[in-house]
Amino acid sequence: MIERHEGRQQIVCDTCPASFPKTYADADFAIMVADVKAAGWSIRKALPDAAPRDTADLFGKAPSVAGKAQAQPYTHKCPSCASEAIPGRQEGLL
Repeated sequence: MIERHEGRQQIVCDTCPASFPKTYADADFAIMVADVKAAGWSIRKALPDAAPRDTADLFGKAPSVAGKAQAQPYTHKCPSCASEAIPGRQEGLL
């Protein structure tokens, strides 16, 4: 995900708490993406969401503490999470 705050932005992994160490101005979006990809991060177009499975009729609505996260059209994974996502990949082999 891309976190934005006061005109700065930073890439954060979607599956773990890792974040790319540098922050960039909003105008430097293309530079940020190039730097992150060069560092081994995976940025891919997200697949469409699965059919909604709302269970509010069974269990009631869950209380919302922090609001609802906005869906983003891309997934962002750090090098560690991206390597785990490759099917058939075995660690230690070249």
